[in-house]
Amino acid sequence: MVKAPTKQASVVGDVVRKTLNLPKTDFPMRANATVREPQLHARTVTELYATQEKQRKGVVPTFFLHDGPPFANGSLHTGHFLNRVLKDIINRYKLQRGYHVHYVPGWDCHGLPIEIKALEKLKLPRDKVRTLYPSSSYHETCQLDPIDIRKHSRALALDAVESQKKDLMRWGVLANWSGGKGTRYLTMDPDYEVRQYDVFKSMVKDGLIVQGYKP
Repeated sequence: MVKAPTKQASVVGDVVRKTLNLPKTDFPMRANATVREPQLHARTVTELYATQEKQRKGVVPTFFLHDGPPFANGSLHTGHFLNRVLKDIINRYKLQRGYHVHYVPGWDCHGLPIEIKALEKLKLPRDKVRTLYPSSSYHETCQLDPIDIRKHSRALALDAVESQKKDLMRWGVLANWSGGKGTRYLTMDPDYEVRQYDVFKSMVKDGLIVQGYKP
């Protein structure tokens, strides 16, 4: 059994401690991470991005990072983490080199995996689906028809986007996470789809789109 230190031992310890030439500092001995981390996070992520947008846009050369968006069909994994960290290093390096950094996070909201998940959830009771996706506008009379599948796929994608966004913010990815207009893009947004049609129209006009047989 270990005995607690006696009062005499504590006094001796204090005497010995005073004989040591230990460094002294005004910094707190404990990091107090629960308080300090949110402060540092805000200063080095959203506030930093907003500051460089205000001070450098149109003044210095702009570095564009065109990022392949993740699929909005589940949680992020280690591969996403590696991808985001490497790209964030590039953005921050360019920022330190004096560039204005333009980076808009986005999500690919289309694809068979999302539809398959939607079909799986549509076979569950409605109350369980609402529990799984609380932020979705779930249709009460949900049936296995194309319109309902689209509605549920959209709700599933939106929940995945919000979940992944929280993770990316927690990872400290440099971007504007305020949620304002132009701070993100979703491939299922009507304005994004219209812009894609405009790009395709330009490609057709420039002769980049052709119809023919395989060789």
